[in-house]
Amino acid sequence: EVVHSSSVEGPEVSQSKLTAFALPDEAQYVHAVKSMRDMSYFEDKNQKLELACAQWLNILSTCWSASGIGPQLVSALQQDNSGVEAVTILKSCFGVKSPATLLKRASAFRKYMAWFDKNPACQELNKSSLPLDESSVWLYFNWLRDQRIASAKGFTVPTSFLESVRFAKFTVDL
Repeated sequence: EVVHSSSVEGPEVSQSKLTAFALPDEAQYVHAVKSMRDMSYFEDKNQKLELACAQWLNILSTCWSASGIGPQLVSALQQDNSGVEAVTILKSCFGVKSPATLLKRASAFRKYMAWFDKNPACQELNKSSLPLDESSVWLYFNWLRDQRIASAKGFTVPTSFLESVRFAKFTVDL
């Protein structure tokens, strides 16, 4: 219910009008509608590409020497601490790949790295998650299999990680 008044109103009156407005109890659409910024296709694509580059920069920063482009990224970051040059290098490596693909591959690596940091067997070896080590990756695949069996979901997670490893090998020379 909205109250109309022709007189000049103070902030108290405006606030009472806002609190008087209430959604009906049977309204079910409220939780289904998201408040999203209206962006063009290209703005959305550029935003996702910037996010993907930031995530890959974070992944590669775990061990700069683990990738072929790591030393170039370090040099770029030392010359320009804003990271613009490093992001340009990553964009060049990624080429025309979809930002959604880049984010998906980064997500698979982040899951592996989170698992690695929590895994006692990996901690005993006192090493980093990068460069990838066959024994650690094999432990991860076994853990994923056990998780899939226990929860009856996650059937594509191992494939996604394997695709991400292949992607990283050929795009950033991991």
